[in-house]
Amino acid sequence: MQNFIQSGKVLSLVAPAGGVLSGEFVVVGGLHGFAITDAAEGAIVSVSREGVFSASKASVEIHQGDPLFWDAGNKVFTTVAQDDPIRAIAAEDAASGTATVPVVLVTPIEEGGGGEGYDPDGTTIDLVADHLHVKTGGHTHEGGEVTTAVAEATHAGSADTATSATSAGNADTLDGQHASEFAAAGHTHDDLPSADEKDALAGTNGTPSGTNKYVTDSDPRLGGGGGPGLLAVFTGSNGAGPCSVPGATVGMHVEFVLNMTDESADGSKFEGTITVDDQIQQTDVGDLSTKHFFLIGG
Repeated sequence: MQNFIQSGKVLSLVAPAGGVLSGEFVVVGGLHGFAITDAAEGAIVSVSREGVFSASKASVEIHQGDPLFWDAGNKVFTTVAQDDPIRAIAAEDAASGTATVPVVLVTPIEEGGGGEGYDPDGTTIDLVADHLHVKTGGHTHEGGEVTTAVAEATHAGSADTATSATSAGNADTLDGQHASEFAAAGHTHDDLPSADEKDALAGTNGTPSGTNKYVTDSDPRLGGGGGPGLLAVFTGSNGAGPCSVPGATVGMHVEFVLNMTDESADGSKFEGTITVDDQIQQTDVGDLSTKHFFLIGG
């Protein structure tokens, strides 16, 4: 694809007023993510947009699946609606007294309720991440909006049934038309990749050619076809000791460590195999507490 730019898992944004620290949530209009490194105000900062992140939260009880708003003034996620769209979904429950909550970032979603019809003891229908659900203790809407929404949902189910019946009657005609156009273009089904080949279209092992089109489990870069088990950014310690690496598990092999501050490989300064969950042991006795490192674990 000639117009492809990047996967979008990591974006380069302009650091907002006051700058950002590694791990902080960064919002620039409709874009957001967690900063991978520190950045001064106005500097370019790389932010990660995919995965599950531990994020600062307000003193509210949060349940798995709750939509979360970003409270920019207090720099915390909250279930209380803000003058800002929904930016994350809670990945786990979190008590009101805890400081953080695991979150999954989503494309900004405008809150679908509120306004003059707010009723804290009522019921609301929230459309979040394409899931329609009735949530007790939410709010109602004026003008019978809840009733209308339920009716529309019921109607949508009936419409799908009716559409399926109509489509079944036309399927053979459409398939025949597609087959004719496909053949007229000079194509055969032999041109299409098999199911196994489709599963392996991520790259190639060696130089791509007519006889080497697809990657397989024999590709040494994949370590058995699974790819890296962990990609993480962490900060070193002052002297030999543990460094926090959420997601690291006992027995995981440390494939590569990059000193992001000095832009050099520093794998020799840390253990080669994870021995404690969510940690990596620094073996170097020097002060690396101001250095940020990028880890690939497998």
